[in-house]
This record gives sequence, structure tokens and C-alpha cells, in this order.
Amino acid sequence: GPYGTTFNPGYDPSLPLFDPWPLYDAMRAANAPGGAAPSPWAQVQKKERVSPPGGSAPDPYDRVVYIGEEGSTLHRVLLTQGVVLSDLREVQSLGGKAGRVLLVVDASSPREVPSVDADIWYWAMTPEGAAMVPGLKLREVRRSSFIPRNRSVVKGLAPSDFYFCELQRQDACRWSMYGPFVDGGEVLLEACAADWRAWNKQPEDMKTAALLRSERQCPAQRAVVVRSGRITVSTLEDFLRSEKGYTTLHRIFETAGLPLTEVSGPVFGAFDDGIYQPGILTRPVN
Repeated sequence: GPYGTTFNPGYDPSLPLFDPWPLYDAMRAANAPGGAAPSPWAQVQKKERVSPPGGSAPDPYDRVVYIGEEGSTLHRVLLTQGVVLSDLREVQSLGGKAGRVLLVVDASSPREVPSVDADIWYWAMTPEGAAMVPGLKLREVRRSSFIPRNRSVVKGLAPSDFYFCELQRQDACRWSMYGPFVDGGEVLLEACAADWRAWNKQPEDMKTAALLRSERQCPAQRAVVVRSGRITVSTLEDFLRSEKGYTTLHRIFETAGLPLTEVSGPVFGAFDDGIYQPGILTRPVN
């Protein structure tokens, strides 16, 4: 159509060059010569935004066990976040005396998950690792911005906390989830329908159409973090290239009740694979 892009460069000679939206008229009135001019947008009744019920915060965990290769990206992320990790054999030997236990599983590839009385978080889930969770299916949805549901481990976080399009060109996730596991669970975070990277820093003659196309082609089911019973699955895999991503994940860990040690020090930078490193641990992780 004539306004499929920002302007109407001759697509339809009967229409003006562009179609102003309300902010245009408001800004023109505010910057009128000699002072602000009357504007119908000077007084606008704002609708109160009502958030869905968030429920109570989860009980804190006594022990966190990492399941995956030592030195992997996820393992290093847990260490730089200050997550206090426990040994699996110690937890198994304690049995019911281990307290509330969380298994953090690197789901980038299929692996055996030990039988322990624990909650399970599958991180960086891929189609290869999906076989570990019955009823879970994945489809490709590449995004770097997400919409949180105001509940559970993302309670109190806003869409702005999950907007990484200005900070990185890399996909923060490549997959969304669907299937019986999602249908029977609770979606905590979903991908934004529109890929704003199709708009940001793109030529004016294509950005609007490209953004609209990304939204129209996005599947209806865009879940990237889902909880069902004692299992939580996340397809997020690359959003820790900035201080913002680090802070967002740290707030998730705090809300979830993971045991954390202080992270301090003047060292700022990143791992070789692009993972933000805020500083050095004040004491070794167990």
C-alpha cells in the first residue's frame, strides 16, 4: 500500500507524502512560534495499565546443581552470576536432608538428567535437546526482544528489561516452544511478534515493510520460557553480551531464590564468546 513504508514516494499521487500520526500534531503545536499552541492532545486521559496477578515469590533453593560440561558457556554464566553450585554426589548422599534442590541443565544437547528430588531448569533448549522433555516441540523464531508475563521468576520485570535489539545483532534466541508441554504449562516469557532489528538502522524505503513482515510471519505461539509443574524450560541462549542482559538474568535468579554469592571487583569485559563478565567473584564457588 501507499504507506507500506514511512513515506508515500509516488505510490499514490492522490495521497499526501506522509500520513501524520497524533504525536506529529502534538509536537507541532508544542513548538509553535511564540509559544505552545492549543492542541487536542494537551490533555489525554491515560488508561491505567493493569498487570495480571503475579502470585507469591517462589521459596528459596538450598542447593543448585549444574548438569553439563564443565567450562561451558552456561557453566561460566552461572559462576559470573555468583550462583553457589553444589556437588551432585553430595546432594544424592543427603537425600531428603538436601533441602530444596534445583538442577540447572545445559539443554543445548541431549544429556542424561539424574533422578533427584529437585526442580529442573532446562536452559538454552534446542531441537536436539527437546527429547529430554516429553511433549515439547520447537520451531524457529529468531528474536532479541521479549514480553514477560508478570509472574513467577520474571515478576517485576518489564519488556524493556528484555529488549536487546539496540545492544546486539545476534539472536538472543532461535527457537520458540509449542506442543502439549506448553499447552499444559504456564508461559512466563514470549518472543516479541515483531523483530525490531528489521526496523533499527535500516533504510527508510524498507524498514516499515520489513518490520510488518516480521510480525505477520511470526507464529502465534512464541513461548521462550515455560514452566510446567517442577520443570522450567528456556530457549534463551545469547542475551548476556551487555550489562543489561547480565542484570536481567541476575534479577531472575534473585527472584527464583537461587543461593548467590557477592560479585565485585573493577574488572569489566566479556568472555571470548561474548558473555558479559561484570567482575570477579569475592570467594570461590562451592
